[in-house]
Amino acid sequence: MRLNESPCTAPPRNPATRTSVPGEAYRFRLVGRNAAPARRATTNPNGAQAGALGGFVTGSGTSANVLFGSLQTGAANALGVSANLLAAANVMGAGIGKMICPQSIAIGTAAALIAPRAGEAFKRAFPWFLAVLALACLVCGLLAL
Repeated sequence: MRLNESPCTAPPRNPATRTSVPGEAYRFRLVGRNAAPARRATTNPNGAQAGALGGFVTGSGTSANVLFGSLQTGAANALGVSANLLAAANVMGAGIGKMICPQSIAIGTAAALIAPRAGEAFKRAFPWFLAVLALACLVCGLLAL
């Protein structure tokens, strides 16, 4: 940190702080980055896809909800659908995304003593992931009508 820089306004220097999902979500909210996609959201109001992406990337339902929660409520307001519906879809999608996240595959295969076959486990889980996600999107789409 420079001498004339206030510790409150300086970006965090610690890599763990800068790359944490809640930290990034907080910074996105501060600069308004997650409001722009919500303004452009004019298609199918399925929050399950964003939740699944968040669950896959972060490996945590809580982090996926922190990351995409404000995006979902902004999209709901822009589309005129229930914010509770898209928030619930995000939570559901996060659970679905955890089905194929690398952390879950690694832990599951290690616990079953088949860690060298993690790629095979992913290949076998992926069609189920797509089927459950499609069903979740269908249900959310019908509820949004």
